[in-house]
Amino acid sequence: VLDPASAALRYNLGLLLHQVGDLDGAEAHYRHALSLEPSRSDMQSSLLCLHDFRQGGSRQANFEAHRDWARQWVDPLGADPLGEGAGFSPVDRDPERKLRVGYLSPDFGSHVIGGFLAPLLDHHNADRFETFCYSCAGRDGPLRERLVGAAAHWRDLDGLDDAAAAAAIRADGIDILVDLAGHSGGNRLAVVARRPAPLLMTWMGYLNTTGMQAMDYRICDWGSDPSGAERWHRERLLRLPHPQWCYERAVDADVDDTVATSKRQGLGVRFGCATRFTKLNDAVLALWIRILRAVDGATLSIIDVPDHPRADRLKARLAEAGMAGRVVLLPTLGGPAYWDYLASLDIALDPFPYTGATTTFDCLWMRAPVVTLAGDCGSARSAASIAAEMGLGELVAHDGDEYVAVAVRLAADPARLAAIKQGLRARMRQSACCDPARFTANLEGLYRQAWAAWCEGGAMVEQHPPGRGGGA
Repeated sequence: VLDPASAALRYNLGLLLHQVGDLDGAEAHYRHALSLEPSRSDMQSSLLCLHDFRQGGSRQANFEAHRDWARQWVDPLGADPLGEGAGFSPVDRDPERKLRVGYLSPDFGSHVIGGFLAPLLDHHNADRFETFCYSCAGRDGPLRERLVGAAAHWRDLDGLDDAAAAAAIRADGIDILVDLAGHSGGNRLAVVARRPAPLLMTWMGYLNTTGMQAMDYRICDWGSDPSGAERWHRERLLRLPHPQWCYERAVDADVDDTVATSKRQGLGVRFGCATRFTKLNDAVLALWIRILRAVDGATLSIIDVPDHPRADRLKARLAEAGMAGRVVLLPTLGGPAYWDYLASLDIALDPFPYTGATTTFDCLWMRAPVVTLAGDCGSARSAASIAAEMGLGELVAHDGDEYVAVAVRLAADPARLAAIKQGLRARMRQSACCDPARFTANLEGLYRQAWAAWCEGGAMVEQHPPGRGGGA
């Protein structure tokens, strides 16, 4: 570290180590930075983010850490009720009127969150909902222009402090404000805590509780957060009847995967991993080695491998296991090269405990079935929720031994593998996740239910698991 007394340098080093999966190193630098500058709530948020990537740990302790963060940093900001002393008009509690919905995010430039939001903005019912996008970061990117055109209103909050940003949202008369960041980088939870809208929700960008008293709902789904997950949240859970991501196939994803398949004839099964290197850990690698040992001639390719000592340790571990010649480590791939890579796979292996969402959809679209291990929280159940929606529950494991067995069994049954691959795009096209009009209608239905409950005095939306009175 060039300046040991610089909290900013320590924090940035922690962020870099987090990106390459050195969680212990990241935590050490985050804590050192906080010791130098203890007033930085964003550094505390980064510490909370580490939990989803770690093996083991107590959900109760994790919940308490989020709650304690909120009590220290943001809960006191919501002490002033909406509108009192601020000069804003009273809220019209008409349950059927047109609603103003605002989306708050630092990731409207090129992040996957913007990609998930774009088709929803295109399909919002303009007669019933008026959409606002509040951008917290002045970053340009390929998605920004599209989002600006799709939203009814666009506001740049970059450069405004938290109080001014909250006042700007209040001035727009927003009825439902949806935070898309949670504790992820660039979040503006201190804006949300000031309650700039009657109803506050969080969704997509952080698959855990914010810990905040002010946050009314967390939007999720029955697969990612089944019954009982409420006890780990300060928010009420508002569940969609299908996975919580609306997947819009990338424009450049029309790879001719029949060509890639023909090239594989006579070769062993090709396993692959397309998710961030950050998500890899020793427990994941141990199971992948077991799979390779059980499937003669199989190979494994891993993308997004950085030029970092942690990658060197991965190579050494593979060499010690006798797998150096059967595992290919590749850099980050983009554009057509990424889709070509997915098309070359027979079976994708999902890491854990932080499972894939975007990459799960990408793999399935390119006809690579995904073997996943379902954990006990939203970030550990994303791929499992998507698999269930696609009718692929047979690919979801619940412990390490089952994970290995599922992968080995599928690799040993070429007829079953071919049948799954052939039908994957049809399964996706039939899913609400790939039908933005249906997805948006379901989301708007949740908004309307929550709004009606608020108009009745703040009662929470009652939902029941599918098969017991219906879902959302």
